[in-house]
Amino acid sequence: FLEDGVKGIIVDGHGAGSPTGKQTEALKGAIAQGVPVVATTRTGSGRVIQTIRRREAGIIPGDNFYAQKARIL
Repeated sequence: FLEDGVKGIIVDGHGAGSPTGKQTEALKGAIAQGVPVVATTRTGSGRVIQTIRRREAGIIPGDNFYAQKARIL
């Protein structure tokens, strides 16, 4: 995606929207190249909040936005 010039990445995860360990490492690489990464959840409701792990990785919590709305914003 980075080679194709992606301008941002939305992670639509399970539960609290957390990517797996391998995904997190790949996302850190994107963030290091200036690509914003937002974590959202695909569950029916709930919030994705800031955590220490997300803050350290540079991942933006999507709060209560679905992936589609986060993409537009």
